Amino acid sequence: MAQPLEQSVTPIAANPPATSNNTTTLPDLESIPSQIGTAVLHSTTGAPVRPNTGQLTDADAQILYRMLLEVGTALDSSGNKDKGGSEDEGLRRVTVGFHSVSYNMTVGAEGYIYVVKCRQ
Repeated sequence: MAQPLEQSVTPIAANPPATSNNTTTLPDLESIPSQIGTAVLHSTTGAPVRPNTGQLTDADAQILYRMLLEVGTALDSSGNKDKGGSEDEGLRRVTVGFHSVSYNMTVGAEGYIYVVKCRQ
């Protein structure tokens, strides 16, 4: 059974410093047990931050991004208040499971979506 992505990703600063090639320091998704592919996408556009790895294609990543948009609040926690008066954070993580693989998607605080394809 795949390890939860939430436990495997180290939090990144809200405003990470840019490196010389205009990317930021990203978590090591390759170290997640049972992963067979990864992607990091911009939460606002779905554009890849870096090339996908392993068996996760660009087409797969874009389909998963559109699924997050359809879910609704995944990418926009517009500061809505719940009935208790506290702020509603919105959706932070989605897992889509199939018989042989699962796709774990986490919306990071720094504006990236982390996608990990895992073998079941």
